[in-house]
Amino acid sequence: MTALQESIDTFQLLDPKGFLQKFTDDNVRPDGRPLHAARPTTVVKGVLPRNSYGSALVRIGETQVLAAITILVGSPGAGSPEHGDVEVRLSVGPLCSGRYDLSGRVIQTESASSEGGGGSLSDPEAVESFVQRTIRSSEALDLAQLSIERGRSAWRIRVGLLVLNHDGNLEDSCLLAAVASLSDLKLPHTKVEEDGVVKIVPGPNPEICAEGGVKLQLRNVPLPLTVGVFDGKMLVDLTAQEEEICRGSVTAVVTTGEVVVGLTKLGAARLTATELAACVTLAFGRAKELEEVVLAEQVLTP
Repeated sequence: MTALQESIDTFQLLDPKGFLQKFTDDNVRPDGRPLHAARPTTVVKGVLPRNSYGSALVRIGETQVLAAITILVGSPGAGSPEHGDVEVRLSVGPLCSGRYDLSGRVIQTESASSEGGGGSLSDPEAVESFVQRTIRSSEALDLAQLSIERGRSAWRIRVGLLVLNHDGNLEDSCLLAAVASLSDLKLPHTKVEEDGVVKIVPGPNPEICAEGGVKLQLRNVPLPLTVGVFDGKMLVDLTAQEEEICRGSVTAVVTTGEVVVGLTKLGAARLTATELAACVTLAFGRAKELEEVVLAEQVLTP
């Protein structure tokens, strides 16, 4: 390591705000991105064909999230006898980030507390709730597609999210992984016995889950963009270091049809109506970039 690099690293460690400001004053980021540019994003579907009925691996910069779908047979509610259900479960640990302990809880640090609350949904329960709430409120799935026998049985879809590496913007990565896995979901063919027991009819290759199954169609595709606020400027797709510094963030979720699904604001930063509108506009642009990536039919060949 050169003396210059050591000086830069020392500056960043001792004065992270001043370090970031040196770049944002010139409308760039420490990694070379413009303020409103997201990191490279990749989505690979069908990564776990033997263990799930739909799966996807999402990478935004160095943040990586794996999504896998399992299914259960449940009983529909009396008010919606033809509807199934979707639930989300998120798993994190110290291997993906030093932010978490072995139980998956956020480790509170003095530096984080003194900054007054950053702009991230890093709390696993908050991210989990955000993803599940967004999928349901956006009506991404027609829950009637999950019906097996009216009033008696329906599929319960469980989307499991595993964070492999957390380098910022966990909320966008998790929602993208969940949506991509749902777009990869295939429900197996079933046979209902006289006593109401539901049996899965295996496909041509029993080792592959849902081989020859029915592919679900997404009714809406909710796509997120998280924007951080630092020194009066908006930074798109925060890294982990930027999240620790920014005083707040806004996550805008929109559909490919330019419909706003939701806005989630965190932290102490105050945003005007004009700034919120700017965030939504940026989200519309990001949605156009992500649509082809998330809905692409390219999958990993087993």
